[in-house]
Amino acid sequence: ADINPSGDAAKGYSVDSDYILLDQQGKSYRVYGSTNNYRLMVYKTGINLTLDNASITVSGYNNPLDLVGETDTILTLAGSSSLTNSAGTARIYGYSACLTIRGSGSLECFAIYA
Repeated sequence: ADINPSGDAAKGYSVDSDYILLDQQGKSYRVYGSTNNYRLMVYKTGINLTLDNASITVSGYNNPLDLVGETDTILTLAGSSSLTNSAGTARIYGYSACLTIRGSGSLECFAIYA
């Protein structure tokens, strides 16, 4: 499923007040565009996630990308993507998660402390 964080919800994921939940095991998702409103949460194992010129900005205690629980996730980088926290740490967080990163793109993480 293609996900444009600044667009409407589509099949294969759900949108809450401050996050987009990727929760279909074995599904491939492509995230593109930019958002200052949502973070990504991977909730099932076996998800293939592509960041394709995506820019995700959050603030406070949120992480731009959370791998929830014991998830095995493949992250493919296409183009130049960024994860930013305007008031804290900018990271991919995954407690007990396995993350494989591949692709020819780049990912920059920016933490901005006031």
